[in-house]
Amino acid sequence: MVATRPEPAVVDAPATNAEGHGQWNGARRLGPHLAPVVPDTRRLGGAFDVKEAGRRMVRYETVTFHVMRLLGGWLAKIPEFELKFEIGRHVWQDAQAAGALRQRTSELRVPADADRRAPVEVQRFLEALDEAATPLQFLVGIYRVAKPRLASAMQYHVVATDQVCDAPTVRTLKPLVAELGEQIRWGEAAVEALIGGEPARAAAAAAWQRQMEEILATAGGIVATGTPQPPEAPLTPEVAMRSIAELPGAKMPRSERLVVAARDARFYIDMSPRVLPEDDEPPELLELEEALANVRRSSGEPAEPEQRPVEGERGLPPPVRLGQRDDRFAMVHPAEQARRMVLRTADSSPGHPTPGDDWLEKSRRLMHAMMDNEMHAAELSGRNMYEFPRMPWQFHLDMARVVWDEIRHSEETYKHLVDLGGSPGMYPIVPGNFGYRIQLDLLHRLQDLHRRGELGGLSGLLKSRNTFREMGDETGAVMFDFIQADETRHVLFGNRWVKWLLHDDPEKLRALTEENEAMRKAHDGKIAALVKEALGGDGKAGEPKPAANGAAAGAAKKDDPTPVNVISLKIAGFTDEEIAELVQKGGGNAALE
Repeated sequence: MVATRPEPAVVDAPATNAEGHGQWNGARRLGPHLAPVVPDTRRLGGAFDVKEAGRRMVRYETVTFHVMRLLGGWLAKIPEFELKFEIGRHVWQDAQAAGALRQRTSELRVPADADRRAPVEVQRFLEALDEAATPLQFLVGIYRVAKPRLASAMQYHVVATDQVCDAPTVRTLKPLVAELGEQIRWGEAAVEALIGGEPARAAAAAAWQRQMEEILATAGGIVATGTPQPPEAPLTPEVAMRSIAELPGAKMPRSERLVVAARDARFYIDMSPRVLPEDDEPPELLELEEALANVRRSSGEPAEPEQRPVEGERGLPPPVRLGQRDDRFAMVHPAEQARRMVLRTADSSPGHPTPGDDWLEKSRRLMHAMMDNEMHAAELSGRNMYEFPRMPWQFHLDMARVVWDEIRHSEETYKHLVDLGGSPGMYPIVPGNFGYRIQLDLLHRLQDLHRRGELGGLSGLLKSRNTFREMGDETGAVMFDFIQADETRHVLFGNRWVKWLLHDDPEKLRALTEENEAMRKAHDGKIAALVKEALGGDGKAGEPKPAANGAAAGAAKKDDPTPVNVISLKIAGFTDEEIAELVQKGGGNAALE
């Protein structure tokens, strides 16, 4: 039996008049046609030609990119941990948005090397956002002014442009407008939370908002034309490594020397002199209990740089800005801090279990330490994109991705700490890594974080994954597996930009690696001496000893080295010769995974 094809549906269709144009005849069924579809009402014509559409898209990209950098830079200055989580997500969302906008500008005949800087008048507004005296003011400027005005400009573009000829722009902008709406709603909730129903804070926030809006109005709005900025020096690695303070005509940013990343009231921080620069005398720089009592302790209040007197021949020391804390924050002298870190036997209150050798206690300690240390990596990477604006476009996107990844790692370990019965602030936190790295130049920061710290963790994270799996914590094991995958990319980023800054010179790379290791060894030795001194002893029997850190623990197990993961190193951009050298330094034990 041969199957027969069914006849197509027959509907009322347009008849054809003498001129050959269709006209609808609802009374006749003239033949087989598809069912009517929703009519396309779009017509040709819009408010912009290609040049104007491209100009506006460049402005959206420039503003988005600048706001992304500001969010990354302010991450370390906002105390509340949960606010950091969402701001870190917005950094990456803005990076993706800037990338999508940049792609569309290239399709609108804007060269990749075109000057994308805003005119002087609009740039004044963008810089004014960074002049906020408090995190509350900063969030008001970003989420009540900059992002709403950006969203409005984009939404107008969606409606006004040619819906057919410029359809790719419409498709690019619509999801960005929707995401901006989500960010703005979150930002408004964050601002209201920081205001906390206090009339004085609400008035101060409104006054700052008016000031930002007036500056923008004077400029003519987000997409206004204006005075071109003066030419920039050609981009080279040497130019790119100049910080904001070193750029011609730039003024010193408010947080010109951020020594400690802000943490909220649940944490108490080891503020010992270990985090201070080599050219300062730690006891003279911070008489801790007295100095910290004067630090403003709320996101809504200013935390001005500490001004200190001239120190004889050494001259006037630079101002040191301390991280903001609120009134619940317990910050203590380093000696007391070290004792808390080691002894903590008397505290058996809920959320503060007595330390011991049991697996659950060790897991909580590890999650708590990682939660803070991963946040430090996000904060440092945010400062990198903020402090070094002349680095190439791709560098900023790479750093934005590191910010988001490290934010998620902090959030993951935060959540797993809670799953294990712990809570943020149950153990001391030590800002040493941030405090040490923030004082380095960009090249040494990237080397120490990505090509030393994260490189050393690639194999250790997989070992932790296996250990947690063996102990029956599959959730923790999977978490470590994902973290290791992210960190592999971070080492790749570090490789990429360290080598770029060194003009891909292998001899300079080797010299940098050796120099960095020597600097770290000297720094870690001073930390050990400070902790020993803070404990009030010299390690004699009967005195508490600080817990071994990861490096010390690894050194104690040289007879059982962690296998060096070769696959991760290949993905991270290491050559076969470099991998062989790393395997040899790691004890000769390699793994493929």
